[in-house]
Amino acid sequence: MTGLRWLGALVVGSSLSLLAQQTASPPTEHGQSAPSAPAAPRTLIPRTAEERKRAYQAAHRIVLNVMATDASGKPVQGLSEQDFTLLDNGQPQNIASFQAVEGDAARASVHAVLVLDTVNSTSRNVASERREIERFLGINEGRLAYPISIGALSNAGFVIGEPSQDGKTLIAELGRLAQDVHAKTCTD
Repeated sequence: MTGLRWLGALVVGSSLSLLAQQTASPPTEHGQSAPSAPAAPRTLIPRTAEERKRAYQAAHRIVLNVMATDASGKPVQGLSEQDFTLLDNGQPQNIASFQAVEGDAARASVHAVLVLDTVNSTSRNVASERREIERFLGINEGRLAYPISIGALSNAGFVIGEPSQDGKTLIAELGRLAQDVHAKTCTD
């Protein structure tokens, strides 16, 4: 009998807890809360393993732009999808789509933007990321294969510089864009 009382108390306590967690409706003109409408039930749609995999891949699609060059840096022409193997952690993956761009048109459309995010990162991480960007821009004595722009996201907004293939110029621009980055604390 004591066990049933404990079970009853547990059910009543759980019910009260659930009632307390529900959002109160805004008061009516008489100062009383209007009854809240019950939430619409969620329906689970059964899917096959293949449908789940397809939905996951669609939501997590990665776009890779690849430029194949020979030893002298000139683009290799005449390649097809069969000439490429895509590996993820050593496992072959399907290539969802493939489009070859021939000649100088491939090089003309390439433009990268490196963004230094000072809003969603700590000052320590920003300093580390800045050093890595500078190291990347300094490779090959600062001569870059394609134009790159430097961008910075800060509390003041997003700023992006002009594209350049000169890594030294971009390093100086990165320094200018990051000069106002200061450490923030929780009280800030």
